[in-house]
Amino acid sequence: GFVGVDVFFVVSGFLITGLLLRERERTGRISMRQFFARRIRRIMPAAVTTIAMTTALSFLILSPSRANATLGDGFFASIFLANWRFAASGTDYFATDTGVSPLQHFWTLSVEEQFYLVWPWLLIAVLAIAAAAAAKAGKQITTTSQRRILAAVLIPIVAASLIWSIVETATAPSVAYFATASRIWELGAGALLAVGAPLFARLETNARTTLAIAGLTGIVASMVLLTEASPVPGPLALIPVLATAALLASGIGGENALQRPLAHPVMTRIGDMSYSIYLWHFPVIVFAAVLAPAGGPLVAGLTLVAIAGLSLASYVFVEAPFRHPRVKDASRTTRRQPTSLGWSRRT
Repeated sequence: GFVGVDVFFVVSGFLITGLLLRERERTGRISMRQFFARRIRRIMPAAVTTIAMTTALSFLILSPSRANATLGDGFFASIFLANWRFAASGTDYFATDTGVSPLQHFWTLSVEEQFYLVWPWLLIAVLAIAAAAAAKAGKQITTTSQRRILAAVLIPIVAASLIWSIVETATAPSVAYFATASRIWELGAGALLAVGAPLFARLETNARTTLAIAGLTGIVASMVLLTEASPVPGPLALIPVLATAALLASGIGGENALQRPLAHPVMTRIGDMSYSIYLWHFPVIVFAAVLAPAGGPLVAGLTLVAIAGLSLASYVFVEAPFRHPRVKDASRTTRRQPTSLGWSRRT
């Protein structure tokens, strides 16, 4: 299941960069105030609620030492530095027998938000410099030229991060797994796809279907082929990253054979709730392992029910009201805004 991290980073980079570029091309500017206001409304209420409740439950369920450690984890998670806390402590993400933090999964959110503290500003700066250079030469820069310039800036960043990821995975795998520098290339791959979106909008239906099938096959295959023993996020993470990019590319500006099943109401509803599911799945699993260490089908079933119930409550009572503060009926708002793959509402 940890391959989902790679998929998530690519999707996130693609969606956020696409939103920024469309705003720039539609209005001629990018409002960073509105961008960060949206991010805060989107991320913080549900995250803070989860951190607070998980920390409180830790003092009831876990040992005092683990509960105190969880309190510290919650602080770093709330300021989006959880990944560096776990990297600094030499945490092994797969060492489930050594007292896993119920907030350990917040490292991915930390990496994502660190990326978005830098990338939008870099995007704005690059486009501003390019526009100023064109104006000085008495020309007006085109949208196509802007995207080409952004691609020229992104490609070496993605390449450098990938190379560093491969090196660090070989020399310090525990750090590489959590480190921002070794993960930037995955978010950057999604951003690069968004920059090059107009190219994929021209694809014919057969090409789209081929990309979609290859992408979905690659994602499923990576879940089978990659294990905790695999050197990730080194070169093997290229499999889910490229597969996700292919699946996303297949849906840019057109339809493919997989679009309908992926856009099924059940799939899009899970997509709507995916952030809340992400927040609650790990604390429930960790607490279940402490309360019922013997495990078994019944425990697994109750764990899934608890995850579903807490995720639904988080989505309905915390996430949706803050995302749509002027709309009382969040479910009605969701129905009014359908999307092809159910992913755009996650951002």
